[in-house]
Amino acid sequence: MSEDETRMLDDARPFEERVISMLTEIRGDVRRLDERVQILERKSYDTKPIWERALAENIEIRRIVEDLRRIVDKGFIEFNRKVDVFNSDLLDMRWRVRDIEEAHKTEDTRST
Repeated sequence: MSEDETRMLDDARPFEERVISMLTEIRGDVRRLDERVQILERKSYDTKPIWERALAENIEIRRIVEDLRRIVDKGFIEFNRKVDVFNSDLLDMRWRVRDIEEAHKTEDTRST
């Protein structure tokens, strides 16, 4: 037997007093347990600001990504325009070179 159980058997108080004493101890234990549960519940509610901050950061990151997407899209549009101009100029040069080559061929055939 533990010392507490032995102490309870040696207790000279009337049974009713001992039961009331035990119930008082149990009530105290329950109150302490309730206090601990309340502390834990408050701590769990304290995570709300963390989630709100995370959500705000997520929204900010989405905004930044959208801005970057617009910049990249604009850059590709500008790049495509420049490639189109380059291709047009290259095609124009090829036609001119062809015209010059044909003109030389025609002169060569006339001179011979």
